[in-house]
Amino acid sequence: MISLEEIERKIKEGLTLEEALRETDWKDFESLVAEIFEIHGYKTKKNFRFKTFKWFEIDVIAEKSDFVFCVECKKWGKGRYKKSQIRKACKIHSLKTFEFSKFIDKRTIPLIVTYLEEDIIKENDVIVVPIWKLNSFLLNFFLT
Repeated sequence: MISLEEIERKIKEGLTLEEALRETDWKDFESLVAEIFEIHGYKTKKNFRFKTFKWFEIDVIAEKSDFVFCVECKKWGKGRYKKSQIRKACKIHSLKTFEFSKFIDKRTIPLIVTYLEEDIIKENDVIVVPIWKLNSFLLNFFLT
């Protein structure tokens, strides 16, 4: 698994963040997202599976105080149909988060963390944030 320190070292060697992350697989990407939440004091659980009317899986559950981020990690590259993929992913993730919220008595926030910056910032109730802005997003989340 690649760590934040390893990514930081690669960036100091001259790679861009995208280049440093390119070598990560989806499991590493999910672990990096969880690690960023943990640095901010969240308790995390990866690959959380649950069942309501069907089975669902949420990549990262990040809990702190009286709210929970339900995070879907998407390591898409560049592509012609990416905007429609994001919209579809937001719709599915919104449903997953709604179903998950039935089990807890906390505010749930659906979030998709992407590999690259996307045009869509929010679709329905789902926030879309590139991984390189996740730290800043978490620092400023309660200020907005």
